[in-house]
Amino acid sequence: MAGPVSKNVAGQYVGYLCWNDATGAPKTGDVANHTVKICKDDGNFVAATNAPTEPAGQVDGGNCRLELSQAESNADFIMLEVTSSTDNVSIAPVHVHTTQLIPALIAYIDGSIAANGVDINSAIANQTLMAIELAAIRAKTDNLPSGVQKNVALSDFEFLMINSGNHISPKQGASVTGQISQNGGAFAVLTNTVSEVGSGVYKVDITAAEMNADVLTLKFIASGADQRTITIKTSS
Repeated sequence: MAGPVSKNVAGQYVGYLCWNDATGAPKTGDVANHTVKICKDDGNFVAATNAPTEPAGQVDGGNCRLELSQAESNADFIMLEVTSSTDNVSIAPVHVHTTQLIPALIAYIDGSIAANGVDINSAIANQTLMAIELAAIRAKTDNLPSGVQKNVALSDFEFLMINSGNHISPKQGASVTGQISQNGGAFAVLTNTVSEVGSGVYKVDITAAEMNADVLTLKFIASGADQRTITIKTSS
């Protein structure tokens, strides 16, 4: 089964494979000996309008194609019967179910233009204006950092501490110590002191030097609280 082929549209190709019966290998350079007949919607087989061709640059060989005329594609179901005058060459028949998406889309666009009185020149001008606006937006957004940046100080990094008594409720009023491991190294105490935001949430400023690693693991410990461990992968 081949596809997709749009119904009633010119300039479309259907491919097929030919091979040597004796060796089972693809048969290259035989397309000039091929005869192609086309059947539309269970009608009679008739000779194809165009001669089949063999695409240049194919790797394995044996691949051929036929360009369908618009009339030949104007069917819901198409069958190709391809034969070769060369001995011991076989070609499988090709079956194609067409789709009406492209013709329907073209008809819809044409109908919308006619019904709504669309000014094509205005539409093109608006499209140009949109492209200019998009370029201006991208100039501001393309260089925005993605994720947590390596070797850039991270201020007010917030985290939640949980009460070790029930492992559910937030732990408030704790004296939290923060440590950091860079790229799998030993933990070291953070430069800056952890402070409480409220409701069990705490924050700390991480320096640029501490952020200078591809992978960071932060460890926060406090009496009466579960240890909080957070791993960050930075972006360059």
